[in-house]
Amino acid sequence: MSFNTVNPEDTQQPQSEEENSLELEFLKEIKVLIENNLAQVHKQSSFKDETIDRLQKLVYSYEKGFIPSIKEPLLKDLILFKDSFNKFRTMFSESSETLLREIDFLNDEIEDIFYTHDVDIIQVEGDDYDRELQIVRKKIPTDNQALHRKIVEVLKDGYKSGEKILRKQEVAVYIINDQTSQS
Repeated sequence: MSFNTVNPEDTQQPQSEEENSLELEFLKEIKVLIENNLAQVHKQSSFKDETIDRLQKLVYSYEKGFIPSIKEPLLKDLILFKDSFNKFRTMFSESSETLLREIDFLNDEIEDIFYTHDVDIIQVEGDDYDRELQIVRKKIPTDNQALHRKIVEVLKDGYKSGEKILRKQEVAVYIINDQTSQS
């Protein structure tokens, strides 16, 4: 039994020039279709990426503005409560030791809430009035020019969250007497 091996090259008939030209034309059309499809996919992908970027920026700016817009009024209310609490604390400063410990515990709780929400008491160096951080609530007349616009006492603490001032420090300052300044 003998097998005849057939060489595939022997069975293939040469293509005519017309067939070659049709095949080349067909390949060119396929290439153009693929390039067009790739360009369209790239364009859609770019549009999708731009849309995602826009939406991410929108969500970020919304969150950035929305959270503080809710948080800030609550913190301001808590600051007012702290003022009332400080008055209460002063009224009972000579009370029983147990009551004073409980008052101090509540004060620590309020301070912890402030710390958690990045709220700090405004600290001003020296005794010069700083209109950026302080507001005058009480004026004390003086004849001494060296005391003019010096802080007598802090009436209420000021608070800030990050760089934003939630409430300016309320102070009493010395002011030159009107009669003295006119002479």
